[in-house]
Formats: sequence, C-alpha cells, structure tokens
Amino acid sequence: MLTMLGVLLILIAGFFAFSSFGASTDARKKAQRRSASAIEIESLIDRYNTLTQGGSEGGGLGTRFPVNTRIRSTLEASADNYGLDRPTISQRTERAGLDYPLQRQIVTTQISDAELKPVLEWINSATKNIDGLFVTGVEFSPTPGGWQIEVRYARWEVVQP
Repeated sequence: MLTMLGVLLILIAGFFAFSSFGASTDARKKAQRRSASAIEIESLIDRYNTLTQGGSEGGGLGTRFPVNTRIRSTLEASADNYGLDRPTISQRTERAGLDYPLQRQIVTTQISDAELKPVLEWINSATKNIDGLFVTGVEFSPTPGGWQIEVRYARWEVVQP
C-alpha cells in the first residue's frame, strides 16, 4: 500500500513538473513576442520623430515634402508639349492616419486615342518635372484611333494645418 501511495505521489509530482515546464515555455515565448513588439514600436516612434523633426537630412517635413498645387497644370502643359490632347485629370488625397504628418496625393490621368511613344515620353517627363511624383500604375486599352491610357501617379506631401 505504501509502495502504491509512493508511486501515485511520484506520478502526481511528475504531472505538476511537466505542466509547470509547459507553462514556463509558454511564458518565455510570450515574453519574446512582447519584446519584439516593443522593439518594433520603438522603431516606429523613432521613425515618426525623425520625420517630424527633419531627421539627419536637415530641414523639416515642409522642405522635404512640400505641397505642390500645380500638379494638374504641369501635367496639362507637359501633354501639350508632346502633342497630346489635354488629359482628363482627377486628384484625391489619402492619409495614413490622423496623427501622421504626411498625406499622399493620388493623381489619375486619362488620355484617349493617343500614340504610345509621346505618351511614354510624357509620363517620363512628368516624373522628372514634378518633384516627388512617381507612377503607381499604367493601363493601356486599344481604341480605333490609338490607345486609351490611364496613368496613376502619387506624391507624398506634408499635411496642411
């Protein structure tokens, strides 16, 4: 009887030892995940502070990401220079969050019945002539008179107060 009681106590002790080992392993993994999250959050805070204070490149956000109110007119004038019809242009703003100091200007242009070469030259000149403008997408569709082309541009700008 004493032997059975001893074996039972050893089994119970083994069960508790095994479950405490599993709990300590789970706690260690949870602590590692929280540590990784804290490091990522600190990195994002440092990035935000660098952006708002101008960072190592000098100047604040206003000098690095200035607002450009002439995007539409520059694109239209550039299209005229390449012999293209005036493009249809729509513009909208996207914000990453209310506290984020930058917004993205998204400009969508459409040109109908155009030849490819002048349109490609126009796209190239737009990204060179408008500071910070980059192409996010281009769609080509054939038409009887040439090509229907939609170009999506984007540009980061500081949020106006």
